[in-house]
Amino acid sequence: MATTTLQAIRELMIDRYELGRRGTATAISSTAITDDVRFGGHSAAEDIIPGCYVRITSTGSDDTGTSDEVVTRLSSQPVRTTGVMKVDPDITGTPKGDETFELLFKPFSYSDRFGMHDRINEALQIIPEKLMVPITLVTDGDMLASGVTTWGTVSNAAAAKSAASFPYGLRELQVTNSAAAGYLPSAAIPVDFDSGYYLEATARVTDAVATATARLRCVDLISNVFLTVDNDNTTQQEPEVLASTVQTGSETERVQINCGADENSVVTLWSNVIFLKNGLREFTVQDRAEVDRLGKLFVATRNTWGRRDFLEIGGAPEQLTEGLWRWQVSEYVSGRSVWYEEFRKAASLSADADTTSAPVEHVAAIAAELLLQPLADQDEWRARYFRAARDSAEARDKYEPQRTYVNRAAKDVPLPLV
Repeated sequence: MATTTLQAIRELMIDRYELGRRGTATAISSTAITDDVRFGGHSAAEDIIPGCYVRITSTGSDDTGTSDEVVTRLSSQPVRTTGVMKVDPDITGTPKGDETFELLFKPFSYSDRFGMHDRINEALQIIPEKLMVPITLVTDGDMLASGVTTWGTVSNAAAAKSAASFPYGLRELQVTNSAAAGYLPSAAIPVDFDSGYYLEATARVTDAVATATARLRCVDLISNVFLTVDNDNTTQQEPEVLASTVQTGSETERVQINCGADENSVVTLWSNVIFLKNGLREFTVQDRAEVDRLGKLFVATRNTWGRRDFLEIGGAPEQLTEGLWRWQVSEYVSGRSVWYEEFRKAASLSADADTTSAPVEHVAAIAAELLLQPLADQDEWRARYFRAARDSAEARDKYEPQRTYVNRAAKDVPLPLV
């Protein structure tokens, strides 16, 4: 999905809902901005008064300073014959010309009651991002964390996260070997002895070397031996799902999952590292701060990359204490991965280049409605408010089905004795 920047959202709000004006300086100093093309001439200063906020949105091509994203205020209206506008406080850096800028009508600003940024970030909370997340005992096995600090210490390798990209759309753990048999281990996982577990990871290799083998291992930390993993490697450059049942030993109490490669200088990429006990009917996940709510529970009926089928298996999640959620299902699950819907709150935006995957038109409309709502009874703003409210209602309707949970899964219902 395409992303949009904070600056692009603001610019759409300014243009579509007439919240300000935008321009390009032909000359600029620390105390004044000149744009005769857009702010000179008769009626060019309409709605522009001292105190209007001004934000420099790009540094000029010959600029050696750092004047972009500087916020100041007008101390005069534009001069009709020249388009010169004085500002106070001074513009920092060494601006020289052709900077772009935006000017907000009063009473709008960037933060506080009439702050654009505050309303944009409020609007982003209304537009959830839905993810399909695997349930796993591997800390960060779902790859939602940005780094690798929750994993163990690498052995003959370096590790980092790579963002989801075309064509696979996977956020991956990248492990680069500096010697043969390098790997990144998971954090230790407590297990029951003499028990069956389901192990799955999506893996691929790059074409950096002629021979490259991604290797998945499960290590018994008590006996310091590898437990048997039937499907433990791939040499494919496309993602492959490595799925196996792992049997713990009679003394196994803790295991770790190793993601690595057989050869030196090999780069392997891993996603959805899943380790789950077989024969469960109860699944628990933690409630992270960025999670808005949880949805449905599914089991994958295929372990083939690109051909997964998901079957809904459970009821609505039950919230427990300490920020935990639990599903209880009617059938035992073994030899399959289990997934749930997670609706995530969008991250707040602060810098102009910060991005979100939410559609720019939807964010701009909802934010403009929120911004204009306190002014809706004023003649000057009434039409603009109703325009934003209409667009906002259309945008909100697109996300309303995501806030409605309908459990269509089969249930066990006890019948009365007669």
